[in-house]
Amino acid sequence: MAAVDDAINDRLLDDLFKEQKQGVLGKMFEEFDREIYEKTIRNEGREEGAQQKAIEAAKNLLRLNTLSFEQIADSLGLPVETVEEIAKNQTHVLSSSQ
Repeated sequence: MAAVDDAINDRLLDDLFKEQKQGVLGKMFEEFDREIYEKTIRNEGREEGAQQKAIEAAKNLLRLNTLSFEQIADSLGLPVETVEEIAKNQTHVLSSSQ
């Protein structure tokens, strides 16, 4: 430990630090970027999962045929157009299976 302290105090490592500065900074940014990327991917995955659950719930509510498209959209946080498209697709599936 004393040898390291002496090297620092005598500024023996200054050249090494200057040479390695870009590499160290590059590694820091790489780690930072990877953390942001991984966090973004996790958040996008959660959002996609929540969207998929809302779509499945909309399909179930449409099968009950008790609520309007607007009511379903409002209760699930979906655009009315999405609920209309789901209903249209369910109608196609039902008519083609009969």
